[in-house]
Amino acid sequence: MSWLLWNDKYCDMLLDGVCLCCELQFACLLTADSIKSTTVSRELVFLCVCQDSEKELELQIGMKQELEVAMRLLEKDSHDKQDLVASLRKQLEDVKHINIDMHNRLQVCTSHCSVSLVCGMVCLLTV
Repeated sequence: MSWLLWNDKYCDMLLDGVCLCCELQFACLLTADSIKSTTVSRELVFLCVCQDSEKELELQIGMKQELEVAMRLLEKDSHDKQDLVASLRKQLEDVKHINIDMHNRLQVCTSHCSVSLVCGMVCLLTV
């Protein structure tokens, strides 16, 4: 959920950046108009501002794409780790059942067998 909120904030930041670039472009155009320049210099200023705005927008789009890829990788890693934890829990339950079974068998043996036989069986089980 926080990813969506952060993504929305990031998109808002991108839009703010684009708006700022447009405002700067407009301010540059007004400045260019206030200067009694030739048509060629006005076009050069406009072209320069457009190129800067386009570069900034491309940079921010690239950063957003990198962020999305990183988030997908993190989500995949998280799912893999959750699967591993589930597998380890199952293995732990299996070991617990084996341990209980071995304990029960030992209890049965101790009630029916002599002490020396029990000691021998315990030695075999510990090996």
